[in-house]
Amino acid sequence: MPNTHAAILAAVGGGLVLYAGGLFWTARRRPIPDAAAWTAIVLDLGWVVGSVAVIEVGILSRIGAGLVCCRSRARSASREAVRGD
Repeated sequence: MPNTHAAILAAVGGGLVLYAGGLFWTARRRPIPDAAAWTAIVLDLGWVVGSVAVIEVGILSRIGAGLVCCRSRARSASREAVRGD
């Protein structure tokens, strides 16, 4: 089983690196294409749903679940700061 977890972790990490690269590339374009913006929104929503699912299923330790929650709150706070809420 540990090899399976390592493979999943590597796949998720690789996907996040690609996602970050795509966001960086999109953010540098002016104006930002609607399709790229909606793609980022849908992928971000998928990450949120996946995070909730992982927490609810109980795959993560308490520390892991807490880190996911803290990261979600930090992300929300950064969005509020950008919007000026």
